[in-house]
Amino acid sequence: MLRDLFVRLGLARPRPSGRRGARSARSAPPPVAPMAFDAPRAAPLVPDLPPVLPQSPAAEPLRAPADPGATRYGGETHRPRPRVVGVLVGIEGELRDRIFRLYDGENRLGRAPESEVVLDSDWISREHASLVHRDGSFTLAPRSQRNPTYLNDKAVDGSAALLDRDVVRLGRSHLRFRAVD
Repeated sequence: MLRDLFVRLGLARPRPSGRRGARSARSAPPPVAPMAFDAPRAAPLVPDLPPVLPQSPAAEPLRAPADPGATRYGGETHRPRPRVVGVLVGIEGELRDRIFRLYDGENRLGRAPESEVVLDSDWISREHASLVHRDGSFTLAPRSQRNPTYLNDKAVDGSAALLDRDVVRLGRSHLRFRAVD
């Protein structure tokens, strides 16, 4: 169908009828009637493309980011995320079967959206506790005076060392801590 259109427009030669490559006894197809000059022209098959503009010399060249650990994508600088050093796995309560990643450095636990670990529970404070990883060891410290933080069913006052498989209770949820190698 498309080939017939190209033949009518004079952009392609007609194919011989019959088997490919075989000579046919048929006569050539009838010639295409010429179009009148005053007839409106059909729209071109391929739209006109805009001309390619040369790169402006005033365009800002892509420079390396100032932070050596950062990468630049599309004008934005992205810093690599800290590595995951542990997880909290919900084992009881509203957070059961949920997994929360813990990163190197300080991890604030709470309902606040700016917390590193956001815990969606009405029984947890906006800033409930903090879990810190430094030099291969973990420390748990409460941040809320109103809602206590428990480590292995004992209330935490100040800070406490956190070991692999310890159970942290925040509000009515129990979370098992697992260190990642």
